[in-house]
Amino acid sequence: MMIIKRRSALLGVALAALLTTLPATAPPAAAAARSAAANLCDTTPVFFGLHGMGEGPSDTVSAPSPEIQGFDYEQNVISGQVLVWPVPYTTVTASLWNLLNPPIDDVAQLLAAVNDGESALQSALTSYIKGCTSLAQVEVALVGYSMGAWVINKWLNDNPGEWHLIKAVVLYGDPCWIDGADRGLVRAADVADLVGCSSAKTYPYPAPTGIFTKVPFLTQSWCAYHDAVCGGGDASNLAAQVPGAVTCIFSNSSCPHNQYKVGYEGDGTLKAGAQFVVNQLIG
Repeated sequence: MMIIKRRSALLGVALAALLTTLPATAPPAAAAARSAAANLCDTTPVFFGLHGMGEGPSDTVSAPSPEIQGFDYEQNVISGQVLVWPVPYTTVTASLWNLLNPPIDDVAQLLAAVNDGESALQSALTSYIKGCTSLAQVEVALVGYSMGAWVINKWLNDNPGEWHLIKAVVLYGDPCWIDGADRGLVRAADVADLVGCSSAKTYPYPAPTGIFTKVPFLTQSWCAYHDAVCGGGDASNLAAQVPGAVTCIFSNSSCPHNQYKVGYEGDGTLKAGAQFVVNQLIG
């Protein structure tokens, strides 16, 4: 069985119970196609889904991330009252994790994809709130897997003026993860401060800034044991993490990093994250 770690402000760091594997169930076919109205103020609760490497939607991969589809499936089982908005941005291959091998002299390709995701998320949010005269009714959550979690980290750090739009954040397999000696790939490569990760002191939250003395939304971050991308249980062994992440391509279902899906050992994290988002957006 897989062991998952969760970080959140409410519960601190906890070892989750061993998660029960459920029969594989396909996410609802319509989930990826739904989106909020872009021209009128639509205050229907929504979560924006940010995909990982080798996934979409993007110009090269049309299918939405299985993790984001799985999250929406679990949300539908719980409530069905939250829209899903898969954010399209550049798809890159897992081989780019090799750029983090020491000596690190070029993370430009990785950062370019993250910046594209950040821009796409900003566009999606702008579109969603278009026409709204009062943002008090806007109910938004951010859900990111792998590189998508990194994108969310960077957007939050770059846009504190828009934190009031966000009610909940859920991260899976985050390369910015830190828990004691365990660190995600970006954190272990000592480039976290340069590429948009939240500070080690406040993770999984950005540091309060500007008008905020306290971050106004709740966050969960999940990392599976031996997930090479987030470094769960690996005590910042970058030399081992990078090859592990590179070989953990989309089709390799045995990798812990690929287990945050419906029907896999890590699907309990999707249920927990979906329940958390529903609680924050619906009550």
